[in-house]
Amino acid sequence: MKRVLIIFPYFHHKSLVLGQCECFNNNGMYADALLMDKDRIVYYNQKNTKIPLKFRLCKYVYNFLQKHQNNRRFGKGNLMRQIAYQSIIKKYDIIELAGVYTRERFYIAKSAKSLGKKVFVRIWGTDFYGIQDFENDWHKQLFDLSDRIFLGTQKMANDFVSAYPSYKCKLKIQPYGLSQLEVLKKIINGELNKDASFLSNESIGKIIITIGYTGRTWQQHYYALDAIADLPLDIKEKIFVLVPMTYDAIPDYKLYIKKRLQAIGVPFQILETRLSLIQNLSMRIASDIAICIQLTDGLAASVQEHIMAGSVFIGGDWLPYKLFLEEGMYYRPSSLKKLSQNIKEVIENLQEEKEMCKNNIEKMYKFSSWKQKGNEILKLYEFE
Repeated sequence: MKRVLIIFPYFHHKSLVLGQCECFNNNGMYADALLMDKDRIVYYNQKNTKIPLKFRLCKYVYNFLQKHQNNRRFGKGNLMRQIAYQSIIKKYDIIELAGVYTRERFYIAKSAKSLGKKVFVRIWGTDFYGIQDFENDWHKQLFDLSDRIFLGTQKMANDFVSAYPSYKCKLKIQPYGLSQLEVLKKIINGELNKDASFLSNESIGKIIITIGYTGRTWQQHYYALDAIADLPLDIKEKIFVLVPMTYDAIPDYKLYIKKRLQAIGVPFQILETRLSLIQNLSMRIASDIAICIQLTDGLAASVQEHIMAGSVFIGGDWLPYKLFLEEGMYYRPSSLKKLSQNIKEVIENLQEEKEMCKNNIEKMYKFSSWKQKGNEILKLYEFE
């Protein structure tokens, strides 16, 4: 039985990665996960196997040091991190780096290769499209060490090959499974209760329009706000605008979006506090219309959740979402020029639009749930 350790960089990726571990563990492959961000080390030991003493000590010291800012400048934290992952990767056959955000990923890969391990790299859309310094040499060094590079869409693969043609032979295209779709399906079927307690009372009785899914500037919320500002007054009176900025929000940008919303004169809410999984999925269900017009995207989980939840989704026609149309799902591709018109048409025909979204539940579940994708993805981990 192959053993896989998935190392990931940010806590908000936890549900994605643990869903992958669960899928693997249910299908004949052993998988654990390791969160290594700048604040903590967390080991998700899925089958409660024995953890090396050296790892436990280093994890404890590192997490302690991170609570005392003055210790960081002595480099003790980095040393503890290095010893921690070097002690834990020994018992695995494959080290998968999910999220290529920091130079440290190269050093992890180097340690793994020195122990004869396979190194797989999974590049999410944020990695490739959202990281400004992706041309740094350490990325190329990491790709040199990697045995396989996973990408979510053909467009990402094409863009990646344009930047790194010499690594084409290592690429594997496979959309990532989403474990939260299991939970979303249960909420939709009434097996779990929704929790939309975070929503402002001003949203009651209004058509909820959700814009984007993070606080990053490249989400381009302002274009959606321009489109809403151009709507007729009688339509503006019907809507409530929801802007999730629960992570990666720049304070100045968030303030700018708030002022723009105030100037438009529609009731709104900017979400700033992290939501639970149930709340997050309830937000997708509560959204009558979801708009994503960011600069670019791989295949965001948030977008897939919105489409499955029944939101009438309006996505930039330059984004790689047309594959959803190819799978028989319904959404509206839109240029920036026609965005206001698309919003207006959806609001004027909301019931008909919602009806067209009903088939999205099963089609998206089939497209992205781990239960459906598990066997396909497991085949990518086979090697001699």
